[in-house]
Amino acid sequence: MSLIDVQSPNTVQLNRQQASNDHAASALTSPIRVALLLPGSELNNKFDSIDIERINIDVTHTSMASAITEVLPLVQSGKLIQLSPANKTALYLIDGLICAQLKLHPHAYLSGLSHSNDKTEAINNALEQAKRQSQQVRFSELAHSPNEASKDESRVFNKTLTAVTHTIECIARRTQVSDTLTNKTSNDYQTHDAQYWFMPAHQPRVVCLSLPDQHSTWTSLILVQASGLLPAKSLLNEQQLMFIIQGQTQSDILIELNQLQQQIEHSNAQSLLVLMHQSLSVYDPTAKLALVLQGKNAVQLRQELNLFKEKLNNHSDKHWSLTTPAGSCFHNPNRKNEVNPKAKNGLTFVYPGVGTTYSSMLMPLHQYFPELFSQIDCEVNLADILQSDVYYSLTTSDKPSQQATLSQQAISGVGASFLLTHLLRTQFGIKPELALGYSMGEAAMWASLGVWDKPQQLVKATAESEVFNKQISGQLLAVRQLWQLKPQFHIQWNSFVVRAKAEEVKPLLDKFPRAYLAISQGDSVILSGCEKSCRQLLKKLGKRGIASNKVTAMHTPAALCVLPQLRAFYDRPLLPVLPTETTKIKFISAANATPITAHAINSQTIAASIANTFAQPLDFTDIIDKAIIHGSRIFVELGADRQTSTIIDKTTVNHDLKPSLHTIAIDSKGQTSINSLLKCLAQLISLRVPLSVSPLVSSLSSLLATLEGSDNENKKFNTKESLSAAQS
Repeated sequence: MSLIDVQSPNTVQLNRQQASNDHAASALTSPIRVALLLPGSELNNKFDSIDIERINIDVTHTSMASAITEVLPLVQSGKLIQLSPANKTALYLIDGLICAQLKLHPHAYLSGLSHSNDKTEAINNALEQAKRQSQQVRFSELAHSPNEASKDESRVFNKTLTAVTHTIECIARRTQVSDTLTNKTSNDYQTHDAQYWFMPAHQPRVVCLSLPDQHSTWTSLILVQASGLLPAKSLLNEQQLMFIIQGQTQSDILIELNQLQQQIEHSNAQSLLVLMHQSLSVYDPTAKLALVLQGKNAVQLRQELNLFKEKLNNHSDKHWSLTTPAGSCFHNPNRKNEVNPKAKNGLTFVYPGVGTTYSSMLMPLHQYFPELFSQIDCEVNLADILQSDVYYSLTTSDKPSQQATLSQQAISGVGASFLLTHLLRTQFGIKPELALGYSMGEAAMWASLGVWDKPQQLVKATAESEVFNKQISGQLLAVRQLWQLKPQFHIQWNSFVVRAKAEEVKPLLDKFPRAYLAISQGDSVILSGCEKSCRQLLKKLGKRGIASNKVTAMHTPAALCVLPQLRAFYDRPLLPVLPTETTKIKFISAANATPITAHAINSQTIAASIANTFAQPLDFTDIIDKAIIHGSRIFVELGADRQTSTIIDKTTVNHDLKPSLHTIAIDSKGQTSINSLLKCLAQLISLRVPLSVSPLVSSLSSLLATLEGSDNENKKFNTKESLSAAQS
């Protein structure tokens, strides 16, 4: 039975007489639990396989409160109801218990409903019925335009239902709902830049949505998170195109490129998506060479294609590489010079240090990897590991790291690394051969790569740690002890990034005993200590320093005062059995001359390694040199922003193996998280790192199915209108 067949006996029309409403204050007092489901091809297939009576409600000339109130008896009697107004936005309603028995996963539950002339009264009545406290609920309302009262009721209802379905979509995508929803059509609501809706562990997301009508009455709905997640948004679409051209030689690539050029010339927007899907579906990870083309539209894609076509014609089979700002890339290596006896491809995961996290980082990745975010949120609680109160608060400034404590920066940095590591490993099957960390990045390395048991316990421990909050930060008690200061003496501490080599700074340190060379990194260093002493040293050196205004005594003699406490803090239980892929990784530590491998991994070794790294001056140049000796060639930074990638580039600029060394950041502040991710994947593909493109293919398949379904619905809707006109 077609749910949009106007001649179907199971199609019911609600009109003004059937759904009369006196607009007086009223509320349903008995508890309700109505499962709400948004349409989709997967859901429709499930409906076709279950035995339940379905009724399509063609809503005209009524309010949202009246419509739901009228259909509730049908829902409670076991019917599947589809609200289907003229704008083709649909919403399914089914009794919550029956929904569970049918093993369906609703996108939300309706647990409270009230309408009144007074908005506050409507809200309070709905909350009371749903048995929810106001502090557990996020409040949102639909704002009608000033001339809304002059519009017909069916049009008002259509836009009201659109606001409801948009709110349900936000809940099912775990995306924050706006306080005010403007009066838009379904296609106008955008969630691409929306923020993940963080919640405390084991608490559902709840929205109180208030809807006005043209009679100055309010309807309040209590919508509660259910088990259903909406499918992942497609990483690729009409505004984000990607093609992979592969072959054994550059001649093969050029032939494929010419064929693609012809196909693109004869493609419209949708056929271009089909062509892209075909290209990705036949991806061969064993091919010797791969060219990745990316573009924001067909015009830019053609420009990228022509650029690489010219380069391929001019470079023959010579060694060359090119990466464009759009993210297209190609790498034809000199195989003789890139022989790596210590590793297959030298893929190295790099974990940045403290202070790289920033406001609203990594958003909106959750809409593209909903299952991953849901799983991690259940295991470790994303609100805790990403410090959502600091970095995702609506009142947070553009630079929350200026406000965050050392422990908060440390927790959020590890959290970002943990999330991105799981994304690359579980979604794309990327397997590192080596791993290293910059300063506190060593702790992130062990927490992210499946070594520690229950790494989420670090969150509370770090937040409450005296070492991180008082000894080497905050009150700087370790510094006070080292300098033998009286309690009333104020410490003015700061750190400075200086463009100078360590050899230039070291001869001056004895003259300024309260200034320390904390970190050496290629052509720059970080000085930490008494701000006055550091500035005097800089003046003597004849250099200018960039003040970080961060209070941390890590990598200074003060940290040695708390070495035993650091070692005890990081003595964490390991997983009973390490994952097979983890046992194959070489872990590079600043405190060890050789990598830590599977046979040497134990809690004491890891604790000593991290503690010694934190308590000693850090020579990051030495770490990178050590990693290269042991096989590192491709450095992928797994954390917020790309600061460590920039440091590695500068550190290796004169290295003998520079043509074979590559640095890639999975996240870059200033770019969208999806653009950064796709550029990272494109470079890994062109460097022939084994990975799966299944997430790209599957999400694009879903997009094409949705577009095809939308086309079919449009045809059916047009047929319906034609039938109605003919009957008239």
